[in-house]
Amino acid sequence: MSSNNLTNDNNNSNRDNAIIDLSVSGTTFTVPRSILTDRQWMLSNIASDHANSDEDIKTVPWGTFHNGKYFIDTDPKAFRWILHFIRHGSLPRGVFESSIEADALLDVADYLCYEELVTYICGERKEVMEYEERVLKLEREHSTKVKQMNKRYRELIKCVAMRARVDSMRRKFRGPVVGPLGAYLKIVEGKEHLAEIAETAIGHGLGHFVVTNGEDRALFMKLRRD
Repeated sequence: MSSNNLTNDNNNSNRDNAIIDLSVSGTTFTVPRSILTDRQWMLSNIASDHANSDEDIKTVPWGTFHNGKYFIDTDPKAFRWILHFIRHGSLPRGVFESSIEADALLDVADYLCYEELVTYICGERKEVMEYEERVLKLEREHSTKVKQMNKRYRELIKCVAMRARVDSMRRKFRGPVVGPLGAYLKIVEGKEHLAEIAETAIGHGLGHFVVTNGEDRALFMKLRRD
């Protein structure tokens, strides 16, 4: 290898390891030049620009070099997350909990032509939305089940109270009073999963009472109204 080639290699290595300052709307970020140039996006232009950065002021395609810093006119909070993604290859899930913050980050990534990050953000946002939809579905199902349980509990209380009234008036009934019918049903062990199906099929019949004659029916209906 010639001395000229060795010198060029050393110069390229020094340039890759150079530390540069970015002024993102007034907030300074000090970073190795290599993490900006080793990817396809607008800031990779620093690869060529930084070699001639001894000028006090100069214009580059995406901003201005001023007083030793590259000025980038964009949101510094979003840019901080962009550097996080470059270093770690991912973003914390909390970034996507706020749609406003996620939208701002997507806008900045698109502005800097960082397609890899744009694709990542869109994928993560889709996952978050799908997760939120699943949570809402579970909450709705849970709410429905709680309402159903409360309804069943109220019906059970009514049945117990009615049974107590019938028992207290037992001597006035001419025949037997059977009920509530649900008290006479038993789910076979191992078939518990069919209980809800049976309840749906029978409906309100589980809380019904059976009498054997018209007089007892009239007395029962009076007790229920009272």
